[in-house]
This record gives sequence, C-alpha cells and structure tokens, in this order.
Amino acid sequence: MTNTNTSKDKGPACRIFCQECGSLLSELLREATNLTQFRNASNAPAIPEGVFAFAKDVVVRGKPFFDASAGIVLDIGCLPLALRGGNRHGCCGPTGEHGFNLFCENEHPVGTEYGDCWMPHYVDLSIDLVEVRRA
Repeated sequence: MTNTNTSKDKGPACRIFCQECGSLLSELLREATNLTQFRNASNAPAIPEGVFAFAKDVVVRGKPFFDASAGIVLDIGCLPLALRGGNRHGCCGPTGEHGFNLFCENEHPVGTEYGDCWMPHYVDLSIDLVEVRRA
C-alpha cells in the first residue's frame, strides 16, 4: 500500500497493532496534525490516507467531527491486514451501526468501518482494543 498522504503531518511514524495478540493491522502512519484536512462528504473518505487521529481531537467549525465514543480514526486503506467480518449491513458499504466489523488476523475485534454511500468513509478503532506504537 502506498502512502498518499500529502498533508504536512510530520509526527513520528507509527503502526497500529491488536492489543490482545499483537498482530499488525496498519501500514506505516503518522498522527494527523493538520486537522483541517478532514472532510464531511457523503461517499468519500473523511480522512486522508497515511494518517490517523484521536477522534476527540478532531474539531471542525467548533464542533466535534466524530461521535464522542469514537477512538482512533483513519482511512480503511491504512489497514491492509485487518479482516472484514461481523455485521456489514448497508446498501453500498457497512453503516457501522451494528458494532465491530473489523478484526485482527486472530479474529479479535478491533474496530468498526463506516463506509455506506450516504456517509463519510472512515474506520473507528477502539482505543481499548488496539495499540499505537512508534515504528
């Protein structure tokens, strides 16, 4: 997977792992520092590829961009090793309304993909189920 991040994010390079078994989930990522790059457009990525953010830190026009329960948010393309499964209902992609639908290689739940046509596309990884480590 090629990192297509064109933002000015310069934080330390990191990878994301399953907290329960240590399985690698992500490509090489950087924490987003340019939080104005998040998009709220239907059927389009909400987050540029190659970066992640702690959802609580993303505020757009004075309001939280993500639901208060969200953990670590990133683009699905950044998780080439995550397995898709669970409840993936939606007309064109998973709505994420029915819980975990992303798993590590050992089938431990790690997060939820939101990717239906009427919503911005992103992944919400539970901060209780994954670990961010410097590369």
